[in-house]
Amino acid sequence: MTNEKNPSLRILIADDHALVRGGFALLVQSIEDNVEVIEANGLEEVESILSVDHEVDLLLLDLSMPGMNGLESIEYICNKWPEVPIIIVSVTEDLNTIRQVLALGVMGYIPKTSTPKITNSAIRLVLSGGIYMPPNLLNSDFSN
Repeated sequence: MTNEKNPSLRILIADDHALVRGGFALLVQSIEDNVEVIEANGLEEVESILSVDHEVDLLLLDLSMPGMNGLESIEYICNKWPEVPIIIVSVTEDLNTIRQVLALGVMGYIPKTSTPKITNSAIRLVLSGGIYMPPNLLNSDFSN
């Protein structure tokens, strides 16, 4: 998917919907000139790819897809591949769920209702070492 042999950025997009993966692929390819997109449609494929490919720069991971067992799967991935930053992408906007995945070591949480501009900014932030939280989480009461 790149014009050169050595991509500057390698992003694994894991979602069970091909249309969603394709949309994210177009979006992340606008981040830099030379982005390689790797696609997976379930947790088993994610594990297979990460077990062999140790040069993934970012994992965009759907919270609800085949093989995912909620927080247990997230914790497993974070512990097994701690060098790979993970952004959860989900239709779920439950603040408790967002807090829990961030506490497990996920570097960002992008609701699927986010605009492409916000999504792109969130991805850039995480790639630069930051943590992205949806604005509604930042505006919420953290004492709950």
